[in-house]
Amino acid sequence: LLPLDGELILASGARFSASDTSSDLDCSAGAPAVFLDPDRFSWHDPRSWRSEAAAHGLFFVDAERVPCRHDDVVFPPDTSFRVDLGPDARTVRVHSVSALGQNFTRDEDLTVFLESRAGRLRFHGPGTLSVGSEACADRSGCVCGNAEVQPGICAALLQPLGGRCPSAACSDALRPQGQCCDLC
Repeated sequence: LLPLDGELILASGARFSASDTSSDLDCSAGAPAVFLDPDRFSWHDPRSWRSEAAAHGLFFVDAERVPCRHDDVVFPPDTSFRVDLGPDARTVRVHSVSALGQNFTRDEDLTVFLESRAGRLRFHGPGTLSVGSEACADRSGCVCGNAEVQPGICAALLQPLGGRCPSAACSDALRPQGQCCDLC
């Protein structure tokens, strides 16, 4: 068992075993687990986020699959995470952040957390995180505000595909504003 701010430091390509101790108390039949580089989890990677609206089948362009400036960002309280805030010194601005059982709605409180050991373990990179923008009051929706970081969003999304969009299956494909690749 590790404390909430505990960490394992493993060499690149390292392996370790883990097992369900409730089923096998001698721990000799551990299943192999491959260590994933924690720095690959980018704030700007749409695959890192889940939205309640998207869970109900609504379509979002790629730029809106990353938290927008009016969004409340929630990191589940009983999980460990590490997020790269970006390769440059841009500020990621959202309405609020909930992490490790704390809800941050003021920059002053978030800054204290980000400078703590627990905050430095979870948020890294030259980018900064800021809270306090207004919640969206327009029932039809508000502008997301991710247009300037869309190149980073697309780079993260397309990285597993060699940085290239797959070919569209139709001849009259279109690319909506905020989308990385053509759609049919």
